[in-house]
Amino acid sequence: MRNFWNKIWAVLSTEGLTVTSTLLFGNPEEGAIA
Repeated sequence: MRNFWNKIWAVLSTEGLTVTSTLLFGNPEEGAIA
């Protein structure tokens, strides 16, 4: 069950980084790569 939540957290973190980089740099690909 812990692995399940880790995967969800990883996805949410990735989405958050993409949104953050988009707001900061205006380039969604910047966050998608990282």
